[in-house]
Amino acid sequence: MKITQLTSHIGKWMILCAILFLAFWIRIQGVNNIPSGQFTETDAYLYYSQAQLVSEDGQLPERDMSRWVPIGRDLGQTLNLYPYMVAYAHKLTTVFFPNISLYDFMLFAPTVCFIIGLGVLCLFLYHTYGFTFAMSVGMLLATLPSVVERSAAGFSDRDSFCWLLGVLAFTMYLAKEQTQYRRTRFLFSAISGFFVFLGGLAWEGFGVFVLVVLCVELWRFIASEEENYPWEYLLWVLMFVPGLFLASPAYRTGQGFSTHLTVLVLVPPLVVLGLYSIRYLLQTRKPFSKWFHPHARLLAFLLTLLSLTIGGIYFFSQQNTFALSTVPFSNSRLMQTVTELNTPHYDYWMFRFGGVWLLGSIGLMVVSMRLWKQKGTVLVFPLSLFVLTTFFQEPLRRFLGTGLCNIFFFLSFISVIGFALGVALLRKGPMKNELCYVALAAWFLLWVGLSRDAKRYDFFIGVPVAFFAVEFMSFAAETVSKKIKLRIPQTLLKGGIAIAMLTALLFWLPGGGYAKRTVYAAKELRKVVPGHTAIEKGLHWMKTELSDTAVVAANWGYGSMLNVLGGVNTVVDQDHFIQHWIHLYCRHVFSAQSEQEALTFLKTHGATHLMLTENDLVRHARGYSFVGSDANLDRMFEMMELHAHYAMGSKYRLFASTNHPPFVDIDINFSTDIDGTLSVTARLKDGTSVDMPYVAFVGKRRVNPQNQVETNPNLLDTQTNLEPMSMGGTVLYFDEQARLYRAYYIPPIGWNNLSVRLFFRGLTSDAFVPVFPTEDVATAKAKVWEIRYPVDITARPEFLAIYSGD
Repeated sequence: MKITQLTSHIGKWMILCAILFLAFWIRIQGVNNIPSGQFTETDAYLYYSQAQLVSEDGQLPERDMSRWVPIGRDLGQTLNLYPYMVAYAHKLTTVFFPNISLYDFMLFAPTVCFIIGLGVLCLFLYHTYGFTFAMSVGMLLATLPSVVERSAAGFSDRDSFCWLLGVLAFTMYLAKEQTQYRRTRFLFSAISGFFVFLGGLAWEGFGVFVLVVLCVELWRFIASEEENYPWEYLLWVLMFVPGLFLASPAYRTGQGFSTHLTVLVLVPPLVVLGLYSIRYLLQTRKPFSKWFHPHARLLAFLLTLLSLTIGGIYFFSQQNTFALSTVPFSNSRLMQTVTELNTPHYDYWMFRFGGVWLLGSIGLMVVSMRLWKQKGTVLVFPLSLFVLTTFFQEPLRRFLGTGLCNIFFFLSFISVIGFALGVALLRKGPMKNELCYVALAAWFLLWVGLSRDAKRYDFFIGVPVAFFAVEFMSFAAETVSKKIKLRIPQTLLKGGIAIAMLTALLFWLPGGGYAKRTVYAAKELRKVVPGHTAIEKGLHWMKTELSDTAVVAANWGYGSMLNVLGGVNTVVDQDHFIQHWIHLYCRHVFSAQSEQEALTFLKTHGATHLMLTENDLVRHARGYSFVGSDANLDRMFEMMELHAHYAMGSKYRLFASTNHPPFVDIDINFSTDIDGTLSVTARLKDGTSVDMPYVAFVGKRRVNPQNQVETNPNLLDTQTNLEPMSMGGTVLYFDEQARLYRAYYIPPIGWNNLSVRLFFRGLTSDAFVPVFPTEDVATAKAKVWEIRYPVDITARPEFLAIYSGD
């Protein structure tokens, strides 16, 4: 090898290493802000606790009895490869670095997984498209805020691990297309299938990556005249379909979120295998061969169209069951309140992708026209409609309405599939790297389609968006360079134009300028949970003061944190294993209208303590009460923030800016000493004024109407003349100088429920005994009560029902 060639290779490797180092450096910027033992994602605590069990016992138990008390979590219905990987990879690491703890390994696992995947992807693209192209894609993936967030250190969920397995399965499958050696092709097929097997044991959503490969196979199936049986594809299928079915009960007897796992992951590859077999038989067996042999591609097209039609009919016929058992299609009341499943808006895309998503969308259309000429041009219209109804759906919904916007989206998606099948049928011959383009287009359509209605999936669209954005930049650079008459080598000129466009994407505000948000995405976008907060103190108190048999009832988001940091058992958690139990908890505890109602549910589940936080009520009351309500939303409420203005004749005048409260404004009056002199008067829409129930906090103490004390046991179910249930009540916060700095209005159904009475109004009883905190109880952000059941409280079997109809 010549010195110049050696220098060139060394230089390219150094640039690749620099990009990987940059990606790593960005993702560890928030580590110093993470307290020891904590993460920036609640699910990370679940996988950490499972990794601890595997590390100590060698395996997970059949049921996790620390949560979903009293029946426990059936771990046979979960895909647990990630904690196993973490535990055994940590054991291997300690052979060389004995001082690395399991927590440290877990903390950096998402970043390490992403860096490995990014390196493999860049090497594949380098071999396929060249060095400049590969490094440009690598630079975008290293810096895109949407990709950084879920691969940053501390976000120790399984996303990065599953992304790594998806990239490995994808690149290995396409790598076999770049060699003609039969053994090598079989080897790559087997490796790809093995990574699909691992992915199928790690995540229920890994079937989307399987669909990407199936799109490649269907394209090859329609575009090819071959009559030979696809042995490479058969090997790929055999590497994971039998193994997954045998390895995990979730694929054999799926329940809950695993109900349709077999249908969505294992059946599609078998269907494609069946299509290959049917065409082979029809082409080689008499008397069919004389009819079908001359029309192999048309036959493949019709078989594919028939199978997709049957699949579509099945999908739409199962919409109701998918809505309850499959997260991407779920519209259950609980799933509607999960923030990461919210619909993204235009500003969201711009914040997390800058202008890359727009260039990527245009790049996909340009590739279609460039590869397949006029035939590819027909794809531009449905692709444009797909982009409009996805990235611009917020303004479109305002203009067209949600229903019509969704109809256009589904029409665009179906049209893209139909036109793509037509292009595969009619195109004359294969183009260079055609299957790679098909795979990335499928990746784009599938993951962007899922991200359209759920923010959490945008992490997985980074690869195709970055790829097609670089494709567009390469096309633009080549087009512009041909029109520039300068004595500069074309290669250097095109590279300079591409670098300029990439720099504009990173730093130029009109082009997105997302680079300034890259470090923020790693450092600030995901807050540490619980962080240095009152909840952390409460969890530490549980760890030191409560036994490991204690069962703490709390809202589902705290589940795994209570298990790991609090060392206690839980009734519900963020796993959403039994959605109906979460409804029952929200209805009969969080939104309970009587003490006996709550005690009955808690007794049924063996709860020994109850935890409530200010965050539950101030930020999430609407969501929790929505989940706990019936079809008529009978218990739904929210804490409505009130804004204060100075007014003549009163200390403060409060207004609600939204949600149409039952009053015009509220006047707050008091003398120098708030105790005994505070009055809260609401002016109604008919012009009359009434006294408004309230609870006030002055500094760190509570002031109730008529100086009522919080320890009076007779107040729990008693209404005084100052508390007309038609009005609800207000929560007021004053500093020590009696200056109002925060105020909320709570409607009647919320003002009377158990959570508000215990947390804000301080109306306790002999059944709920405050045990944490012991100081400044009134204004504490997190509170724990010990539950002492009266003798007349008995368990009710209906509170253990798995489904609402049980």
